[in-house]
Amino acid sequence: VIQMGTGKLLLQKGKAS
Repeated sequence: VIQMGTGKLLLQKGKAS
């Protein structure tokens, strides 16, 4: 579950950047 959350966070961070 943590891995999925991390991936989503990374994706959002990249999109925001």
